[in-house]
Amino acid sequence: MSRKEKNCEGVIYIGRLPAQFDEKNLKTLFSQFGTITNLRLSRSPKTGISRHFGFVQFQDPEVAEIAADNLNNYILEGHLLQVRCVPPKDVHPMTFSSKYKITRPFCGTKPAVAASRHKFNEASVETMEKRAKRMVEKLKRQLAELEEWGISFDDIMGDKTEEEEETPQKSKKAKKVKKSKSKGKKVEEVLKKK
Repeated sequence: MSRKEKNCEGVIYIGRLPAQFDEKNLKTLFSQFGTITNLRLSRSPKTGISRHFGFVQFQDPEVAEIAADNLNNYILEGHLLQVRCVPPKDVHPMTFSSKYKITRPFCGTKPAVAASRHKFNEASVETMEKRAKRMVEKLKRQLAELEEWGISFDDIMGDKTEEEEETPQKSKKAKKVKKSKSKGKKVEEVLKKK
C-alpha cells in the first residue's frame, strides 16, 4: 500500500444529511465511534448552504467500518442517512485539503440574502402602497405605448355583448342552440318544443 493510500484510509462518505446539520454536529455524531482525524461537510461556495453530504476520516479503518455499518440507513431529523466506507484508492487527494475547509458555519452571501428576503416579506403598508402605485404607473405607460401603435386594450380583450351578459340559464340554452345548428334543424325543433 502506498503512502498516499495509507493517508486516505478510514474515510467514510455520509449522504442525505439534513440542511441545518453543520460540522460541529457531524463531529459530535461520529466522535462517539472513535478519534476523527479529518472532517469535511460539502457546502455551496456561493451561499454557504450545505450540499447534504460530507466525509469523515477516522484514525482506525476498523472504526470507520463500524461507524458506516451502524449509521447506514439511520433516520436523522427525517432524513435517511446513506453512510459507506470509501476505498483508499477512490479518495480524492484534495478531499481534506486546507483549501476546502470551512472555518465558519456559513460563507458567501447567505446572511445578506436571508436578510433581504426577510425585509421583503415583512414590508410595511406604505411600502406595499408604493409598490402598487409603481406597478399601476408601469401598466399605464405600457397601455400608452400600445395606443401609440394603434392597438386598443378593448380590442384585445373584446367587448362583452348582450348575449354574453345574459343569465347563466339563458347562456346554456344559447350554447345548446349553437351546438344544434351543426347537427341540423331537427334538434332545434326539439329544443323549441321544450
